[in-house]
Amino acid sequence: MACSSTPCYRTFDTARATELASMRAEREKLPLEAIMKQRVAGIPLGRSGDPREMAAVVAFLASDRASFVTGTAIKLTAARSRA
Repeated sequence: MACSSTPCYRTFDTARATELASMRAEREKLPLEAIMKQRVAGIPLGRSGDPREMAAVVAFLASDRASFVTGTAIKLTAARSRA
């Protein structure tokens, strides 16, 4: 059975996110740590997500336990969302 639910994510700690932050730090001539602090400043939980947290949601949606979950978007935003 196909699942039509979608996890919607924002900021997660991935190699690509760190690479992009590094590029921004270089471009703006700022320390990487400053960019990383800015990145999480607007997140109410005060941290970026761990990719395993997203993987757990995806695994649930792909499982039989989510067979009744359809047509929904699950926000993985650490309580931060755009209107």
